Amino acid sequence: MPPSRVLVTGAAGFVGSALCHALIAAGYDVTGLVRLGSDLARLRDDEGRMLVRALATGEPVATLFEGGGFDTVIHAATNYGRSGATHADLVHDNIVLPLAISEAHELSSDNAFFVNIDSFFSRLGRESLHLRPYATTKRQLREWLEQRRASSVTVNLRLEHVYGPGDSSEKFVPWLLSKLTAAPPVRVPLAEGLAERDFIYISDVTAAILAVIQAAARHRPGVTEYEVGMGQAMRVRDFVELALSIADSSAALDFGALNVRDGELPFSQANNTELRALGWSPSHTPAQGLRKCVDSLRSGTT
Repeated sequence: MPPSRVLVTGAAGFVGSALCHALIAAGYDVTGLVRLGSDLARLRDDEGRMLVRALATGEPVATLFEGGGFDTVIHAATNYGRSGATHADLVHDNIVLPLAISEAHELSSDNAFFVNIDSFFSRLGRESLHLRPYATTKRQLREWLEQRRASSVTVNLRLEHVYGPGDSSEKFVPWLLSKLTAAPPVRVPLAEGLAERDFIYISDVTAAILAVIQAAARHRPGVTEYEVGMGQAMRVRDFVELALSIADSSAALDFGALNVRDGELPFSQANNTELRALGWSPSHTPAQGLRKCVDSLRSGTT
């Protein structure tokens, strides 16, 4: 049989690029959808092994599905609302575009399998105030996906706090590690760090997504949801101190220097029982994941 055809949106992003790499390694025929003008550095190692597409201004998404379409669509693209993005931008990028893609996918396939990469922040009342517009659009997309064609199969994956080499420097873990590995040692301003998070390493996330795709035939029409995390939360303060130790850093951790953000979620932990039933389990402890991040940062391979 020919390799299964998979479309990954947001392929130039952190999760999307890691997912493309894992899919290619597993033998899938991968097409990555990116924004016009995207930085493709994260896809450099997969150059020539996948097709990279960008929609021109005004080009209908249906053109993506010409020539046979895809067995699976994985929607990993997202707009967090940074860099001056308007609410209208968020609605377009996080609701309108993925809905158009899912509908074109339905029309091109009798057994459309759509995987939506969601966030634990999108649960009602679980987002910090600064993330509320983003979380609202992700929550509304989930509600719209429930209206897909009766025969369509949808999987919604709620990711916990994902980290790993190559993530954006504005994210918490890369920012933290850049401070811990700075020379000379610096002061690191932090909140108290009492909130608890379920930190999950990027390759464990991509392994979970592959497990879902490989079990596509076991999913019934409608929406099935999985929570993707270690299944064990730890205090952010403990995670930071673990990172300090692994980096063998002399940086000064200044807990309490920053105020806790309004609406900050005090606790989040995945229930990964259903995901484990597919044969998946995480393979990186926080210490192992942080060690890989630190080694990558110091070797310049991020």
